[in-house]
This record gives sequence, C-alpha cells and structure tokens, in this order.
Amino acid sequence: MDYDRRLTADDMAASYRVHMRPRGRRWGAVVLWLLLFVAALVFFQKAPKMGLSLPRLIVPAIVVFGLVVVVLPAVVRRRLRRMYAGNRALQAHFRTRVDADGFETSTDTDHASRVWTDFSQWKEDDSYFLLYESPYSFRVIPKRVLGTPERVVELREMFPRYLGPAA
Repeated sequence: MDYDRRLTADDMAASYRVHMRPRGRRWGAVVLWLLLFVAALVFFQKAPKMGLSLPRLIVPAIVVFGLVVVVLPAVVRRRLRRMYAGNRALQAHFRTRVDADGFETSTDTDHASRVWTDFSQWKEDDSYFLLYESPYSFRVIPKRVLGTPERVVELREMFPRYLGPAA
C-alpha cells in the first residue's frame, strides 16, 4: 500500500490528544487522586480548628484546578503548533509504502525504512493511527491520507498481524 501525506499543525495537536488518552484504567492515577482527596478532607476538617475559613481556602483551590484543566491543554496545543511551524521536516510532503516488511518513507531530502519490529505498539481513533517507536515517540498516520475506507481497513488489519492488539 502506498500513500502520500503532509502533516498539519492540527494533526500534531490531535495526535497528541490520542496519545494522551488513557489505555484503560491507570491505577496509579486513581490512587494519587484518592490520596489527594483524603488529604483535602483531612485538611478541610482541621482548617477551622487552625483558624482558617473554608471559603478562603476553597476559592483558590477552585481557581488553581480550573487553570490546570482549562489553560494547560491550550498551552500544550500552542506549543505543538509552534513546534510544527518551526520544523520544516514535519511540514514536508511524505511518500510512504507499507508492506509485509514494514514502512518506507521518503521526502525530497530524506529516505527512511522501518521494519515492523522497530514499532512497539499502535493506537487508533476515528481520525488517526499512531505507531509507537517508544512510549513517547510515535508516527502519525491521518486516515484521510489513505483515501478510501477500504484502505483504512487494509492498514488496520496489518497492525495486529505485525504488532499485536492495539494499545
């Protein structure tokens, strides 16, 4: 299977969201949130005894939580877009061939071949395939570049064959 592609800044941001989406339940995060919740309960129970008023404590906590939930994702998207804008290699037009041996990708200035064993896992959502070379290094394949739903299915069927089930 051959396809031509060019990544966009939107591809960078969207693929990062797919990458960050948890694979099932992450028990470490659940335990951490539970510990923080218990610590907050204990603190709020003892705060009045220490002369601290609860409204004065809750408002800053809500503001900080809101900043983390709302601002942090926007900052990450902006940094990814800047990284894309500053990296000509990410903006280059790619030609890729996928077969039983692996991937062969070329641009006007570069050529790279990867065998299937270079990849450790894969992930998919409605718009992208991500192929991982390491836990934080992945290749993005926008499904739109494959052209037809049949080609998406063809590529999707290759991944379990050579890499095992999706992450």
